[in-house]
Amino acid sequence: MAEDRSERKLATVLFADLAGSTALADEQDPERTRARLERFYDAMAGEIEAAGGTVEKFAGDAVMAAFGAPEALEDHAERALHTALAMQRRVEAGLTLRIGVNTGEVVAGSAREGSSFVSGDAVNVAARLEQAAESGEILAGERTAAAARGAFEFGQPRTIEAKGKPGGIRCRPVVRALSLMRTRGVGGLARAFVGRDDELARVQAAYRRSVERPRPVLVTVLGEAGLGKTRLMRELWERLAVEEPSPLCRTGRCLAYGEGITYWPLGEVLKEHVAILESDPPEEVRRRLGSREILGLTLGLDVAGELHPLAARDRLHSAWTSFLSEPRANSRWLC
Repeated sequence: MAEDRSERKLATVLFADLAGSTALADEQDPERTRARLERFYDAMAGEIEAAGGTVEKFAGDAVMAAFGAPEALEDHAERALHTALAMQRRVEAGLTLRIGVNTGEVVAGSAREGSSFVSGDAVNVAARLEQAAESGEILAGERTAAAARGAFEFGQPRTIEAKGKPGGIRCRPVVRALSLMRTRGVGGLARAFVGRDDELARVQAAYRRSVERPRPVLVTVLGEAGLGKTRLMRELWERLAVEEPSPLCRTGRCLAYGEGITYWPLGEVLKEHVAILESDPPEEVRRRLGSREILGLTLGLDVAGELHPLAARDRLHSAWTSFLSEPRANSRWLC
């Protein structure tokens, strides 16, 4: 008898289903429908695997994936939500996705083709969320929203009816990913700042130097995980809020997974500054960028036209230099 290697884990499960694909299939011959589904499978699997998730199964025009199982991931809820947004952007024109994402305990085994490797109530809830989502919508379970608090913007809480759930299932629609430093620790508790007064004084002094002299100042904070780097930056932001001039704060994070993320931190700064939503179509992003459309290369937009790749790179770098150097009334950049 094969050894049972299943174990209980905290994971995030994602269900996605193509909305309106049945009607679309009726309008096409079987070969074209199959080819379109194959492209869909490849695109969705690519996004899931790039974020460290595992495809559990494809069934017709639906996909199920797990994050944090079978391989453990600390930020599985955030990865699943980033993947959900990326999947929406990858579907072909004329198609939309309904997506449900839920976090909870699952029983996980080994990933094997053609068989399920995660099971439990968290899986069932994720499926119910997907079924209740509107076309183009992502519904996140309460636990997922709590785990990703500060990293994503959510809509108003909602309760959906589900068989076997007398009180229904509480969930929230996902609006967009945020470019803000995520709050850590237990919510609702006051955060103490202890033992970093010297470091705080040094970064405050660096900011004052940038105000006194119209030149940028680079400060690099290094330290092992859990040492308090993020906490130091949050304290700095709170202290500088009363400075004159007050800084214009923007944050870009470096992702620990995925491909094509070289410019990701700059992309987050740009999206936050010009209020670009994850759901905005390319034409709306271009409109918001205005005369600085070349900055869209940072976000993966094809705005280079006929420019040679090296020329496009040089123009992009020049545009960023200009963007960060331009004077702003009564404020200074703090990125």
